This record gives sequence, C-alpha cells and structure tokens, in this order.
Amino acid sequence: MVNAGKDKTTTKKGRVTTKNGKATAEKGRVTEGKGRVTEGNGRETEGNGRATEGNGRETEGNGRATERNGRETGING
Repeated sequence: MVNAGKDKTTTKKGRVTTKNGKATAEKGRVTEGKGRVTEGNGRETEGNGRATEGNGRETEGNGRATERNGRETGING
C-alpha cells in the first residue's frame, strides 16, 4: 500500500511509522481521527472510537471498544 507524499521510517522493531508517529501493531491498520491503533486482528476505528482488541470489529462514531467476542460494551455491560 503506497501513500504518496508521506515519509515513512522504520523503528527498531521494523514497524513503519507515518508523519504523525503512529504505527500499526501486527495486522492492525492505522486509525484515522482520534482513533487508537488496533491490536491483533482488530480493524481500525473511525471517528473517536477506541481500538478493538483481539478479533473484535471496529467501532464507529464515539462507540466504545468491542471485546474479544466482538460485542459492543454498554453502560452496564
């Protein structure tokens, strides 16, 4: 995947960072907005959603992170 115009550098562990210094973890993709980097096989978050963990799916908007079983946590969850 090539991003034209963006300088990329590798860290000591061989991870590729972008201009803003964020790096993906394992198979996680770089998040957009205020989203955090996903871990494991989690997909990237959108908006202000937090990163998923394990194999959880991405959250949208201001949703909270999903758990390993892929369900969203609620206020009393």
